[in-house]
Amino acid sequence: SSSVEKSDKLDISVFPNPCSDYIYISTKNENIEIKCYDVTGKNIPLSQSFDGQKHQLNLISIPKGTYLLYINKQSFKFIKHWRQPPSKVYPKQILLL
Repeated sequence: SSSVEKSDKLDISVFPNPCSDYIYISTKNENIEIKCYDVTGKNIPLSQSFDGQKHQLNLISIPKGTYLLYINKQSFKFIKHWRQPPSKVYPKQILLL
């Protein structure tokens, strides 16, 4: 199941959690500072976009694991899990006797 981590300080929501390829930050403030760190404290650069209501962070290039987001100095933990690729559909084989 997925959850939303919310902070009342600046009305920030981070979802979905756990996530796979993208995580979203819902806020009315376009100019927020977002930093991401892995569990060892390494800074993880993420590309992001803002559509006027939420920031989208691209997680495709980072491995699965637990990460910390710092948004305007508030911390949010999220878990990236492995996304199963779409199943392949194989044509039926006909056995000729």
